[in-house]
Amino acid sequence: MSSEAQLLSYTEKRNQLAKLVVARIRSLYAKAEAGDSTSKGQLATLRRSIFAPYAADPQVWDLTHVPDGLVPPIRGERLTHEERVVHAAMCLFARHQQSKSDLMHKEGVSFAGAARQLAFIEGSESEGVRRRMNAAATAVSFDELVRHIAALISMMRGANIKLDYYKLVQDLFDYDAAFGRERVRRAWSRDYVSNNLDKELTDK
Repeated sequence: MSSEAQLLSYTEKRNQLAKLVVARIRSLYAKAEAGDSTSKGQLATLRRSIFAPYAADPQVWDLTHVPDGLVPPIRGERLTHEERVVHAAMCLFARHQQSKSDLMHKEGVSFAGAARQLAFIEGSESEGVRRRMNAAATAVSFDELVRHIAALISMMRGANIKLDYYKLVQDLFDYDAAFGRERVRRAWSRDYVSNNLDKELTDK
């Protein structure tokens, strides 16, 4: 391992992980759409693996593995933060992509922005979506966070709402960091309640 890899900053590592996940998503999608049976099988395995232990199924090891330069040089036997984030992101994408011909990754659409689209798809805010969004924003563990995000992503898939997985990886990475959770909540609050001013003024 190079000394340069070991000296990656927190932000550089987070962004490299996000870039890695998006590259894998695009490659997996392209192969599956081209009819590759292995890739289709990997998507199905990822969907089943979302709440399974990391590396439980060898079929998706190459999709959830994190290169040495992006994990601590001494990791021991415990699952690393980076491995947990990549595993969750790939499994969430597979759930989102199920039965879809269009790629469900779309640059610029944050998770909270996509949740907002879902919540207001009928015009007035859906209490169910808001309740799930609130639960995600107040999750006290990474596993709880992923469960709530997965529930919303299933609903987004049904409504054909896409999101940016680069941004989602950044959110997953930050949420489990000592100083990152508040950044994620601030970003989600801004994206979820954005564009409400015109409605508020109209309702007055």
